[in-house]
Amino acid sequence: MSLLSNGEITAIANDIFSIISDANISTSITYRMTGTSMEYFFDPSSQEKLEVGMHYAESSVSAFKGSFSSAEIETSGGAIEYGDVKFIITNSSVTGIVSTSDQIYEPPSTYQGGTTYNVVNISRDPLNIAYFIQCRQSG
Repeated sequence: MSLLSNGEITAIANDIFSIISDANISTSITYRMTGTSMEYFFDPSSQEKLEVGMHYAESSVSAFKGSFSSAEIETSGGAIEYGDVKFIITNSSVTGIVSTSDQIYEPPSTYQGGTTYNVVNISRDPLNIAYFIQCRQSG
């Protein structure tokens, strides 16, 4: 038995659609959080600590995914570009501090290949329940 009735689920989907211009409710993504661990290599000849590469801590997350409207893009003053997407995830779905160094990976589906997005901007709702994340496809 579901906690919500079909009517309540429809009402929630309509609210989501009005916020993010999409009702794609159960998008499964991998949130890649940076800054949790860096590996270094010490070069004895130069006496320098060289970065080997950045590593990500990954979390499987259920998210809402939507696109930005033309009006949002035009009024953003260049902060939002055509093709940017927005994800909404709950605050409790990731551990650590989210940042614009992070990435979101959306696995392949029947109509699209896997896509990696760079996080461009992050905002929170007033109750600190969810993150609203603006992303741009990497590459």
